[in-house]
Amino acid sequence: MSKNNQILWTFICGVVFLVTVIVIALKIPNPSGFQCGVFYIVLAIAAAGFAAFLPGSIEIEVPQLVKAGGALAVLVFIIYVTVIRGGMCGFFPTTSKFPIAMSCKGDQVADVGFLIFQRSDVPTTQVYKTLANLAVSNEHPLFNRDCGAAGARFFRMIDEKEIDASDQNDALSGNNTGMIEIPAHVAQLFGNAHNAFVSMNTDIQGKLDNLSPFSVGPTKDQ
Repeated sequence: MSKNNQILWTFICGVVFLVTVIVIALKIPNPSGFQCGVFYIVLAIAAAGFAAFLPGSIEIEVPQLVKAGGALAVLVFIIYVTVIRGGMCGFFPTTSKFPIAMSCKGDQVADVGFLIFQRSDVPTTQVYKTLANLAVSNEHPLFNRDCGAAGARFFRMIDEKEIDASDQNDALSGNNTGMIEIPAHVAQLFGNAHNAFVSMNTDIQGKLDNLSPFSVGPTKDQ
């Protein structure tokens, strides 16, 4: 096969890979961490195929890891930025913090404290059972109070999807940044669990870099 044909087939393969990634992204909007890793590798191969077709040159060096040029440099760059450094769609470095916000009804407010886990320590099976056990254990940040945690509900911070006994939703996929526990009496304080989630999550998102206990009350519209 001539060099021109090799470049052409590399370009065609790159196009096919890119179209495949786009289709999968539309079909699976909240992929798991493993699925994201596969997508990144396919994306890196596709981008390298395009790079091989384009004129000019490129060189990249990741200190103490690898030095590459041309299409291989593009492949290395994408894998380094996404998989190794941690990138989009839930494929975080395993050392990322994963907070679980737990609440308790106070005097017309909900008092919120945090349990902080590493993403690598967050369970991927029996998630609801693990969260429910934490809610009634002495690890609860407000464990010295009667928080009614036995009937608590658990929601993903990123999309408010509930994790219940069916375990149909998991804690880590889709770039989720943490969990929010809402006991029944906190939901009642805000009118319902949705209002409680919105109020708490709004405050939490501004505190992710420096998590500390806080209190939040219902608005006049709730």
